[in-house]
Amino acid sequence: MNVFMGSGQPLLTGTSVKSLTVQGSEFDPSRLQIVYEGSSGNTPLDRSLSGGIIGGLLEFRSQMLDPSRQALGETALALTMQFNEQHRAGMDLRGSLGGDFFGVAGPTISTSSNNTGTGTAVAAVSDLSAISGSDYILEFDGVGYSLTQSDTGQVVPMTGTGSPADPFVADGLSISVAGSPAAGDRLMLRPTRDAAGSISRVLTDPQSIAMASPVKTSSATTNLGDAEIGLLAIDAASDPNLLTPALITFTSATTYSVNGAGSFAFTSGDPILLNGSSIAITGSPASGDTFGLAPNFGGIGDNGNGLHLANVQANNVLANGTMSINENYSQLIANVGSTTRQVQSGLDAQSVILANTEEAYNSKSGVNLDEEAANLVRYQQAYQAIAQVVSITSTLFDSLLAATRR
Repeated sequence: MNVFMGSGQPLLTGTSVKSLTVQGSEFDPSRLQIVYEGSSGNTPLDRSLSGGIIGGLLEFRSQMLDPSRQALGETALALTMQFNEQHRAGMDLRGSLGGDFFGVAGPTISTSSNNTGTGTAVAAVSDLSAISGSDYILEFDGVGYSLTQSDTGQVVPMTGTGSPADPFVADGLSISVAGSPAAGDRLMLRPTRDAAGSISRVLTDPQSIAMASPVKTSSATTNLGDAEIGLLAIDAASDPNLLTPALITFTSATTYSVNGAGSFAFTSGDPILLNGSSIAITGSPASGDTFGLAPNFGGIGDNGNGLHLANVQANNVLANGTMSINENYSQLIANVGSTTRQVQSGLDAQSVILANTEEAYNSKSGVNLDEEAANLVRYQQAYQAIAQVVSITSTLFDSLLAATRR
C-alpha cells in the first residue's frame, strides 16, 4: 500500500516511511506549522494541506484569523495615531499643548531563523492612508533589498535608499536598514499585527486632557461690517508661532493685512492660514474692521478640540482617504460575521449529507432491533400456524386409519 498527502508527498511507499512533525515557523517560533520530513530536508506544508481537521485549522488561521488580526490592528493603529495627532492640537487646563494620549506598538520586524548575516531593519508608519494591512518579506539578494507581500508574493515597489536619512518608502511605511546582511537573508515586516493588543493610555493627569482649542478668535466691538470670524482647525500644532497673537485689519472690503503688514485678497468663507491655524471670516467686513487671534490659555469653557476628538472616528484616514475608522471596523465585523455564517451554513449542509449517507449505509449493513423484533414475532406466529397445520393433518390421518380398520 502507498499513502500520499498534501500535494503528492509520500508518507508510505512499500517499506519506506516518511514522517510529519510540528515546528516553529521561520520568523516566529511560537507560530507552529506542519513540516514534512523528506529525503531532501524539511518542507513546510501550511499551503499544501487541505481537507480534514489539520487542513481546516490551517485554513482558518490563514484565511480568517490572520486577516482579521491585521484589520483589527489597522483600526487600532489608525485610532491611536489620529487621536494622538488631534490631542496634540489642543490645549489643557494648564495652558499647555496636548501630548500623546495613547501608546501603541508600531510595525514589528522579525528575523528569519535561516539568516546568516547581521542585517537589521526599523520601520515606522509614514502615511496612514496608504497602509494596506498586509505583512511583507524584506529580502536581500546580495546587492539590494526587495519587498514582497508575504501571502501572495507580489512585489511591492520601494523608493529611497534605506538609510536613516533616506529610508525605503512603500505602502505607507518607511524602512531603514543597517548591519551586514548576507545574500538570501530575509526579514518579516508586520505593520499592524500587534497594534490592537498593545494599546495603552500614557496620559495620567486628567487636567492634561487637551479639550480646548489652543487659540481663540475675537472681533473688535468697533467693527462696522457684519463679518464674523471662526476657527476651522489647527493645521500644524508644531508651528512655533501657533500661540503668537495676530491682528487682522481690513484695509478695504476685499483686502486685509496681518499685524500691519501685507495686503491679501479676501473672499468670504475662504480659509485663512495663519500661524498653523486655519480660520474663516464670513460676511462683509468694512474698511478698518479688525479681528484677533490669540492663545487660549486655560481654555475654560472651551471644548473645541474635544469635539474634534469625538469626530476622529468619522474622518476618512484609511484606504487612501476613502474610509473612516468606523467604516474599517464595521467592514471587519461584517466580513467575520458573513464568513462565519457561510461556514455554518456549509457545516449544516454537510451534516445533512453525512446523516443521509449514514442512514443509507445502516439500512444496508446495520441491524435494526425494532425490525428484527417484529420479524421474530412474525416467525414465531408462522411457526405456531405450521404446528397447527401439522396437528390437524395428524388428526385427519389418524381418523382415516381408524375408518379403514372397520
